[in-house]
Amino acid sequence: MKISSNLCVVYCNTDSEENAKLISDHLVQNKIAACVSIFTNVLSVFEWNDKMHHRNEFTMMIKTHKENLNKLESTILDLHPDTVPEIISVAIQDVHEPYQDWILSTIKRE
Repeated sequence: MKISSNLCVVYCNTDSEENAKLISDHLVQNKIAACVSIFTNVLSVFEWNDKMHHRNEFTMMIKTHKENLNKLESTILDLHPDTVPEIISVAIQDVHEPYQDWILSTIKRE
């Protein structure tokens, strides 16, 4: 394992598989992210406008470089149907070195 202070995973939920694919395709095709894994059938429980909600969602796990976070956020905001989408970045502390090399060779850094 290699210590990495520059790679991150961004989590974002959306309400449909189609929207998750749209966002994921855009991020990968434009080399903002190296890979997006989409988890299906995620139940989110949250309060919005003073009402309790239970919504089946699709979670995107987006692998990128921290230099791409602004472009990634702006892409999600442009393509996501929610007023306030979940966009959470988590730094990758340790990573399998060949995987890190692949990510870095795949994306364009801003």
